[in-house]
Order: sequence, then structure tokens, then C-alpha cells
Amino acid sequence: MKHFLHPVFLIFSIFIIGCAEKLENKALDNRIVVTYIANEGFLLESNGKKVLIDALFNTGQDRYAYPDSLLVTEMVSGNPPFDNIDYLLFTHHHPDHYNDSLAYAFLLRHPKTKMICSNQVFDQLKNYQNLDSEIKKRIIAVTPDSGKVKTRKFEDFKITLCRTGHGDAFDVENNAFVIDFGGVKVFHSGDSWKEAMYEWNSIDLRKDSIDLALVNAFYAGDGYELLNEKIAPKEIILIHMKNEHLDMFADIIARDTAIFYNSTLFKYSMQSKTYDFYNDNLNISNR
Repeated sequence: MKHFLHPVFLIFSIFIIGCAEKLENKALDNRIVVTYIANEGFLLESNGKKVLIDALFNTGQDRYAYPDSLLVTEMVSGNPPFDNIDYLLFTHHHPDHYNDSLAYAFLLRHPKTKMICSNQVFDQLKNYQNLDSEIKKRIIAVTPDSGKVKTRKFEDFKITLCRTGHGDAFDVENNAFVIDFGGVKVFHSGDSWKEAMYEWNSIDLRKDSIDLALVNAFYAGDGYELLNEKIAPKEIILIHMKNEHLDMFADIIARDTAIFYNSTLFKYSMQSKTYDFYNDNLNISNR
């Protein structure tokens, strides 16, 4: 005897499978893997996109962490997890964030990668490297006016650049970034101090619903109150920490959970943390 599925049951089954796939995709869209390189350098992976920000450099200027030669080679060569990088971002041109030779070598090896940076970074790259027209087409140089923002939209991806002073200096074109992966939104402060929050009084970053904020160590302490008032991120990673202060701040974060309850401080290159904002579940793992 042949058995046939009732049409109503068949339609219901297809509906359930479709809903499950949508929920699974939504969960993936709201998950981000963050891998620490050094100083302010990170690999960010979410929603099928890979972003490498402030990661290609080879000096900490005797104060900050920097990637060793082996890690630099792994990044430039595109060995996993550094394969198929979609966007290469630089906040500013200082050598503990950016190296023109390494950026050029990376762009040569990875013809699909786009680079987003300030005009100052781009000018330095043009001055010291022989850029052909193909590479130039993949570089997007943006420097908003002080206290202003500019947004660049791509397919399923959006980046907003926020111009701010470099500490208390304005001769350096320092851009903070809001990186919208289409599910997870990440704020990277660059070398801005907490006072930068006042520079953006005309901008309501809180409305952006930032999931993860990577912020300069100068935001720690009383800067946290301002950070939560102006941006209100769900999770925070402290960056640009001097080597001599790493252990001290790690102890403070572990001890003062009332203030630093949602904060992470990476100490070693290639430490990795997975944030799942859809399920509000945080998983920690090392690569």
C-alpha cells in the first residue's frame, strides 16, 4: 500500500523548516568572532565578512604590544584565519597602528580586499609605495571634518567614520569607526580620548545600538560613565593599553566587576572571543 503525505502536513513541515533556517541565519548574523592581534589591532568576523583593523604594523614604539614577525607573515600571506579579508581598516597613520610597506604587500597579495583609511594614511601610502591604478581603485580614503561623520555603504555592510582628535591633538587625522556587519555593530575608538564623546554632540551614536565597543584605555574609570551615556555598548574591549599597565588593569577588571562587568582586556596575540548577541550568550575560546 502506498502512503502519501497529507498536503496540509507537507506545507506545515516546509514552513517549520523555513522558520528554523531563518532563526539559524539570524543567530549567525548576530554573532561575531573577535581575535586580538596587538595594541588596537583586531580581526573581526561576522555575517560572512572579515575585517582587519589597525593590525598591519611591526612596532609598539617601546610602549605597546605589536605582532611578532611570524604573525605579520601569517596575516600578509593570508593564512587562516586571515584568508579572504574583505576590508582592511586603519584609524590613523602612526607606526603602532599602520605600516605602509605591510599594507602595500597585503593589497598586492589580496586583490579582492578593499582598504578604508584617512586621507593622511592614503597620502603616506602613495608617497612611499608605487601604487598602480588597480590598487588605488580599492582604497577608499575618507577624512570627515572634526566632530563629523561620513558613511560608506557596501552590499550587506556599512562603515561610518567619525573624525576626532588624536588625544588632544588635531593635526593627526584620527578616525573612529562604526562597523555595521548587518547584524552586529562594532565601535572602534582609534586613538581618541574619552573627551571625544563631546566632539560628537551633534551625533547620536546611542541610536546606532552598538553591540561591541573597542575603546582606548583612556576611557577606563570615569570615562565609562560617559561611554555608557553617549554610546551604551553591550560589551566593551579595552585597547591601546601600555605594556606596563596590562597586569594592573587586568587585576582591576577582575576585581571591580561593578564597573567592568561587561569588559575584556586581551593580553596575548591571537586570543579570541565569540560574542553571540542574538542569544545573549558569550563564549570564550583561544585559537
